[in-house]
Amino acid sequence: MAYDIFISYRRAGGYETAKHLYDLLSRDGYSVSFDIDTLRNGDFDVELLKRVEECTDFVLILNKGAFDRTIDPNFDPQKDWLRQELAHALKLGKNIIPIMLNGFTEFPDNLPADVARVQKKNGPKYDQYYFDGFYNKLVDVFLETPKPIKPTAQATTSKPTMGTLRIDTDLDCRILRFGKEIGLAQTGEYSEIKLPKGKHKLQFVGLENSIDCYECILSVEDVEYEDYIEVKLLDKYNTRRKAERENYLFGLPDEEFKSFEENGKYGYKLKSTGEIVIPMKYDSARDFSEGLAFVRLNSKNYFIDKIGKEVISLKYDDVYLFCEGVAGVRLNGKYGFIDKTGTEVVPLKYDDADYFVEGLAKVKYNGKYGYIDKIGNEITPLEYEKAFLFRDGKAEVKLNGEWFYIDKNGNRIEEKSCRARHSTERM
Repeated sequence: MAYDIFISYRRAGGYETAKHLYDLLSRDGYSVSFDIDTLRNGDFDVELLKRVEECTDFVLILNKGAFDRTIDPNFDPQKDWLRQELAHALKLGKNIIPIMLNGFTEFPDNLPADVARVQKKNGPKYDQYYFDGFYNKLVDVFLETPKPIKPTAQATTSKPTMGTLRIDTDLDCRILRFGKEIGLAQTGEYSEIKLPKGKHKLQFVGLENSIDCYECILSVEDVEYEDYIEVKLLDKYNTRRKAERENYLFGLPDEEFKSFEENGKYGYKLKSTGEIVIPMKYDSARDFSEGLAFVRLNSKNYFIDKIGKEVISLKYDDVYLFCEGVAGVRLNGKYGFIDKTGTEVVPLKYDDADYFVEGLAKVKYNGKYGYIDKIGNEITPLEYEKAFLFRDGKAEVKLNGEWFYIDKNGNRIEEKSCRARHSTERM
């Protein structure tokens, strides 16, 4: 059998496009050489080059890295079949049509002499989202093989079996079948398109943004009536957009989320745009800290994330903001700390507690102050009359009427404290 068109490609990166072209060209009546259609008898290399000799058009699929083997001086040219096919086609003066896929930007400067002339060849611009335009240009402009004459359909008494594609979508999109546009789907209404028996590769490409694209394979079986195949783009589109939206919100800084009140209910809006991102339904709402915010709803307390999802359900009377991964909580007049899973990491036994700063928190017990770490170890004795948060590795405390600094181990620092200096100045 003689072939009109020979398709040359790399299996890694070029197979899918090559197979798609093979299917479409074969459908339209062209005789196409593609390795899936056999090459079983005789010597592989002889048969392959013979097919190159038979063809009129030589379609070359070029993906990123297609010529890596060709320009590698350590790779055996006899094992580089793309090079062998291309060199043979150039030698015979075949109509060579390069198709550059996404990622292939230009030909290497150091192509071997036997294939270097391919740089002079021209081909249609490949666009996966407007494939029908690319394919029509390939067939109408670049192929030298005459278009096959399709036989006239004969009248038949048998009833054709058809299916009906019904689309539910909130994305206005073009519908493509094997790369050819067959209709439009619009929001707010069902769109219906007739399909014959068999398998159909469909693409749904957004009208406003071609990046919004969904592909599927549908099969219409033998039916005696219209078979409704419902494709709910709505779900697939919204699932992806929802994920994109959530990633966007999670990526915003805490200070971008602003709590606001209206008619006694609280929600959150973006500070920069005023867009409401968490609806007004809470009885109270505090600022976000470390990705979480404390809210109250129907006498229950929660921590929510930046999409309004309940992360921690709280049994406590009150909580602090998260700081350094933990938050202070109060129940029945006693204070402790929880982590971001809601687990109590410091038991509720203190009379008062402050935020964690530099890994330590100030706590009060029996009228005296001291410092604990994030698992409740008392780093200093709870003996101070007054105490302040750590800053730059030191904290100011008062003991027996004297003000001084301590380090994170509770050791006294030989440096007069601010309050001690002020007392001296007043004297």
